[in-house]
Amino acid sequence: MKLKQERTLAESSAAIQSVALDGKSSVVLSGARLGIGADESVRADIVISGGHLSSLVSRGLSPASAVAPKTIDLSGYLVLPGLINAHDHLDLALFPNLGRGPYASSDQWEIDIQREHGALIEQHRRVPKDVRYCWGAIRNLISGVTTVCDHDPSDAKLVDALPIRVLTGFGWAESAKTDTELVGKLNATPPDMPFMVHSGKGVSEESANEISQLDRMHALNERTVIVHGALHKRGMKIVNRRGASMVWCPSSNYFLYGRTHTRATIAAAERLVLGSDSPLTASGDLLDEIHFACFRVGIDPGEVYQQVTRRPSQVLRLGNGEGSIVPGAIADLIAVRDMRETPAATLSRLSYKDIELVLLNGRVQLASNALRMRLPDSLASGLYPFRIEETLRWVRAPIGQLFEEAEKVLGRDLRLGGKRVRRVAATN
Repeated sequence: MKLKQERTLAESSAAIQSVALDGKSSVVLSGARLGIGADESVRADIVISGGHLSSLVSRGLSPASAVAPKTIDLSGYLVLPGLINAHDHLDLALFPNLGRGPYASSDQWEIDIQREHGALIEQHRRVPKDVRYCWGAIRNLISGVTTVCDHDPSDAKLVDALPIRVLTGFGWAESAKTDTELVGKLNATPPDMPFMVHSGKGVSEESANEISQLDRMHALNERTVIVHGALHKRGMKIVNRRGASMVWCPSSNYFLYGRTHTRATIAAAERLVLGSDSPLTASGDLLDEIHFACFRVGIDPGEVYQQVTRRPSQVLRLGNGEGSIVPGAIADLIAVRDMRETPAATLSRLSYKDIELVLLNGRVQLASNALRMRLPDSLASGLYPFRIEETLRWVRAPIGQLFEEAEKVLGRDLRLGGKRVRRVAATN
């Protein structure tokens, strides 16, 4: 008799994501402190229903957990909004840093790495694209990201089953320098969607002039989101004047060009958000970018907090309360040990080791071993273990297949955003 064909990665991912997706039943997060702003927190229980925050119940006023079939005890934890990563390259998550900068422009960098590392780049691209995308999603998930904007609009079929939310509703152009149809693409983008354009990827005078070129093309308005942006004050002034927004990726800038935006430039920005870029040039993940921004560049943690929560929700026009903890918002949440500091100060010090719980639409997508033991069986079902360096995490993803497909091409020394990942035998 012919054996039943094994599931494809997409089928396995979709099946895993469908586990415990019962929007009719409530989930309560009890005992935690809630970060409701950069410097504000409250002690309350969160009631989640239908994937949204139905209410925040002050401690002691109503025993919310008594009426909920599913309760997660988060005593000793701080709950924060799921982070929003405004720029990533999901398909490049398994790549190492490549290049010997500093360079004057990204064009110089691309020529250099193709010349020096062409064979390695081609090897990594032999890993199936859906596998690379799934690893890219996990790179974000372990750093507390629940929503990510990929480099260009991704195939909805490719991202629907991923363990994080990947935006597909936006207009896009590579740059004014290379895309002769840029203005037409902007005009064709629906008015309720952002328009992403890469510009000023370097420190050369040519890079500095790209934002002015976009302005002359009438391509800068309140929907335009500049990715990277020239590292010059005058470019920021133009962006501000037109009501446009900008994404910066500080460690990636530093790796490529030997510098990034300064505190003065950041202070001049009116609509600035943070992205992780790819491991080809970045130091790791979005938490590494947050740490770099706060402690290498010296940006106030409260400002950086806004750059990965409410502000990108506005800039990317998300519309479901992403980046906030308020009744009615979508239940995208992360939990970390309570350091008894402000939410912003806590976030500035976090690494992937500290993210112990991630909920997307109210569904558990990641858990530490300690918090997995607190989960009701129905919420833990569908989580599979692996190690990032020495840290054990359980994620809602087909980990076994992901390792198998990647190791066929790259061998067993897999690195995710520069961090080693290893298989773990599943246990009950």
